[in-house]
Amino acid sequence: MHTSMYARLLAWRLGRTDGIELTDVLLRAPYQLDRLRDELRLTTPGRVLAKVTGKVLVGSLSSPREGERSVRDIAAEEGLPGASLRDVAAAIGARFHVVQNHNDERSLAALRAAAPDLIVFAGGGLLRAPLLAIPRIGVLNAHAGVLPRYRGMDVALWPFLEDGPPELGVTVHLIDTGVDTGPVLLVERFALEPGDDHPAVMRRVERVGLELMCRAVRGLRDGTLTPAPQAADAGRQHFVLHPAIAAIAARRLRALAR
Repeated sequence: MHTSMYARLLAWRLGRTDGIELTDVLLRAPYQLDRLRDELRLTTPGRVLAKVTGKVLVGSLSSPREGERSVRDIAAEEGLPGASLRDVAAAIGARFHVVQNHNDERSLAALRAAAPDLIVFAGGGLLRAPLLAIPRIGVLNAHAGVLPRYRGMDVALWPFLEDGPPELGVTVHLIDTGVDTGPVLLVERFALEPGDDHPAVMRRVERVGLELMCRAVRGLRDGTLTPAPQAADAGRQHFVLHPAIAAIAARRLRALAR
């Protein structure tokens, strides 16, 4: 999404970090037919509609609570320019590309021409093997759950459907051809806070993910981080929750956060 605060802040920070050259920014064109097909393979039509409505009309299902530091606060503090990813790319001097799909020939050609050491992924669909093979180091991603335990979808809600204290956190890992099975660089766990609900947890995931991604890129630059392979049988793949079950998990989350 060209207005994604997370993607814009990530590009802005990396493009202004010593020893890191952000040369190209690729945006997947929003709401293309193939993108809707990808979304529908992973979830239900109702969830896709809710996602689109949330991004286009309101941007978020709820506003930050009083005293909660949001990505908008971070953007204001850091002087994030413009109102789109294109504006950020122009401000840091990066080439900007709009592609129909990150895996299509135009996207692959732009990435091969850039010859990157690392690709930093901020969302926009599934990535295929030809793209993953381009960067020397790999493709970096922030996952909204603790790996390897919580692979897949809705992993900020699945912990509330299990026995025992919920394990919440963010993992930065390199993407491979599996589902969240690539080597891990950083994991940060966090606890529920009083008054939390699902949107509040997801806002925390976004803030933590932003920080961890920047730390991971700097660690790879400096040689202080080494990706740790995941054991294939160490975790479980989680799938999109039915809305009724997701509502149960969200109620359990709120109950624990009282």
